[in-house]
Amino acid sequence: MKPTWASLGVVIVLGWMHLVTPSFASARSVLVTSSRDAGRGSLRDAIAAANCDPRIDHIELDHRVGSIVLESTLLYTGTQSLRIEGGWARITGAGPFDLLLVSGGAPSISLAELRIENGGRAGLVVSVPAGTTNEIAVELCHVSIRGMAAEGLHVDEYTDGIGTGVSTDASIRLRISDSVIEGNGASPTLDDVDGIRIDEGGLGDVDVEIVRTRIENNVFDGVELDETDEGTVHAMVAFSTLDGNGVGNTVMNEPDDGLDIDESGPGDLDLSVWLASVSGNFDQGIDVGEADDGDAMLSLSWVETSANGQEGTKLGESGAGSATAHVSAVTALSNGDDGLQFEEDDAGDLSVDASCVTSRANGKDGVKLEETGAGSLRFTLRHARSTDNADDGMQLSEANAGDLAVALDDVTVTGNVSKGIKVKQSSSGTGALTTTATVVVDGNGSGIYDLNGVVRTDV
Repeated sequence: MKPTWASLGVVIVLGWMHLVTPSFASARSVLVTSSRDAGRGSLRDAIAAANCDPRIDHIELDHRVGSIVLESTLLYTGTQSLRIEGGWARITGAGPFDLLLVSGGAPSISLAELRIENGGRAGLVVSVPAGTTNEIAVELCHVSIRGMAAEGLHVDEYTDGIGTGVSTDASIRLRISDSVIEGNGASPTLDDVDGIRIDEGGLGDVDVEIVRTRIENNVFDGVELDETDEGTVHAMVAFSTLDGNGVGNTVMNEPDDGLDIDESGPGDLDLSVWLASVSGNFDQGIDVGEADDGDAMLSLSWVETSANGQEGTKLGESGAGSATAHVSAVTALSNGDDGLQFEEDDAGDLSVDASCVTSRANGKDGVKLEETGAGSLRFTLRHARSTDNADDGMQLSEANAGDLAVALDDVTVTGNVSKGIKVKQSSSGTGALTTTATVVVDGNGSGIYDLNGVVRTDV
């Protein structure tokens, strides 16, 4: 029997449907067309659809949506990765609630071209569910989070939602680019709510990269990263500003930092900052602390840390691990305490290699290194100036069984109120200071050199 046109049409239609009908595993995208809080075409409706349908991994806001005023939290509980492209829409809130809460354990949350502003609690909260062991990734690109009463962004592994209690073993990966985190933590009744905050307390790692981003004028820390177990913290900040953070409020009436990283378990801490400004913060500009067996590693290149309330840069290691810093093209001006401070308080070594450093008019020492445990202190400084500081130009001390070795080349230390260079080796180890003919130390209030237990050699 010859096929009829009708039978051929059925075959063609069925074949076309087979080609265009997605399988259950196919990804889907939802378009947001309404600026209303809820209802058809709204962002809330799109997120609710993603909660129910694991195929939905992409939400796009039409560029005409404009401003969305939420009446309650947008809650994403889906387990699939989700990307929201905002079309430069503005999301704000009308009450004391987080604007966007992610709580389903999705492996990746990505926001792009979105403005999150003036909410009554946090802007974006990623709450990691109990029992999670995989990596949780958060990405912001061309996103601004401004004027939140609590954190701008909070990634929290703890089950109680406040950074204590039981944690998971998940790792956290954060990528922020071309974004603004500004003026968050504005509530007068909340405590320690930072511009960006990560609380990781299990076996997982914390991996953070921030590039081409402004993190400014947040009431508490601009960025706070806390890791309290075996995991490692790796962080990189580049082409960014972390200025004017940490004024505090009446509940926590003490200043906070531009960048505050604490690792208190046996894991390592590794921070790189380059081509950045970390200035005008009410406590430290950069505050890095490792408090257990892990090592602390800091790399600064083309960084300004000026006009901070306390130290411009502070690196501390108080466990059995060592502290290492590589510093190049760093300026520390008019900080309330030391311009640059490096400390190691246990069995590990303290090693600092620095060049092209300017430390001027700081409230205490221009450069301070202190090793008080059984480890040794090694400091190399080239092409540097430490001038007009309120205490010593440089204070370097080793107070236990380790050795002290300092080498200075093309260094100017002048106009400091107390000593020019103070070097102390007060333990059973050896102390050695090596200087070249290009080292200039004069015009300091209480003398040129103060050497205790140290042999100086000119080369």
